[in-house]
Amino acid sequence: MNQLFLDYLPIVVFLAVCLGLGIALMAAPFLIAVQNPDPEKVSPTSAGSTPSTTRA
Repeated sequence: MNQLFLDYLPIVVFLAVCLGLGIALMAAPFLIAVQNPDPEKVSPTSAGSTPSTTRA
């Protein structure tokens, strides 16, 4: 039984590392994202509307 465990230990470690990396990569955008975005940047626009700030 102990030899069987030692034979599969590298596979179990590899799967654990892959699972941890996958979870970290999926959680990273939520942790890094801007929490209070600029209201003007996220406001909806439609085609043909004039922007609220114009630069000449």
